[in-house]
Amino acid sequence: MNYFWRMKKLFLFALGLTALGMWTSCESDFNVVAEPKDIPVVFGLLSQQDTQHYVRIEKAFVDENVNAIDLAQDPDQFYYDNIDVRIESFDNSGVANSYALSRVDGNTINLPKDPGVFAADPNYLYHFEAPLDASKKYRLVINNAADNKVVTAETEIVEEFEITTPFNNMTSFISFEKDREYKFRWRVNNGEVFDFAMNICYEEIDINDPTNVETKYVLWNIAQNIRHNGDGTLLIYVVPSESFYSFLRTELGAPPANKIRRMGFLDLIVKSGGDHLERYINFNNINAGITSSQTLPTYTNLSEGIGVFSSRYILKNSAYRLNATTLDYLQNGAENQFMQFKP
Repeated sequence: MNYFWRMKKLFLFALGLTALGMWTSCESDFNVVAEPKDIPVVFGLLSQQDTQHYVRIEKAFVDENVNAIDLAQDPDQFYYDNIDVRIESFDNSGVANSYALSRVDGNTINLPKDPGVFAADPNYLYHFEAPLDASKKYRLVINNAADNKVVTAETEIVEEFEITTPFNNMTSFISFEKDREYKFRWRVNNGEVFDFAMNICYEEIDINDPTNVETKYVLWNIAQNIRHNGDGTLLIYVVPSESFYSFLRTELGAPPANKIRRMGFLDLIVKSGGDHLERYINFNNINAGITSSQTLPTYTNLSEGIGVFSSRYILKNSAYRLNATTLDYLQNGAENQFMQFKP
């Protein structure tokens, strides 16, 4: 359904969609108003790695007679009172399973809403428990009896995939040799958009008491919103070696007095998002610079409303190490010596 929006005040809770990295929450406000006024706003990412699944369902709201900040602090303005929500798994043979979702308060299950202008209490989410079958598609069905509306959205389940370079075993090394680059590779299966990160483990050791060792971690977000170009099943991401050292120099600096450092293991983390999530991120990035238009185009796979219903898979491979040449440059390179990494 297309909406032609005139300039007034409509506040949409954007529910965790990122032009970022995939998968943290955010809040947005737009100076537009739409007809009709009741617009469903949905965010849900299913994962076959989980059995507990949550979907956020809210509504856009407008009231020219009330201050916008006051509206945002009134949960009645953006939560539905009584909707029926279910998720169906299906294939060409028809519906295999149907799950009724119950409304829960995220604050009571350690899923708080991010701080912002919108009221954070209550923090309603819709929940169901079930293992997911990656061979099936999943359909979200929202039935609002108050206005006799049914809103639907469908998604495939992002399948398990693997990192192929470096190979995942205890003898695998990553090479960030000076003035070179390293090519990471992973099989994409049906994932369409990826975030890529490295969790770096290191130790800080007291020179005066070598038994006093503190293990620390620093997360390097290497890239976000990497897109699969559709050419084959292998994605190659090239990382210049200097970016690794530059990150460490910036994040770590020099150690505390009387401390040295020792490099530990590296974990690789790849988050894969489905087709609809990729389209949502791509479309909104394209339109992010539009500030003067009286319309705000956006992508959604809902039959009516705003938001996205898609899926994800998070792959974490652990215990990689740096090769000898990389360790030598980290320890002895002129630009890196101040970080005090030692054998």
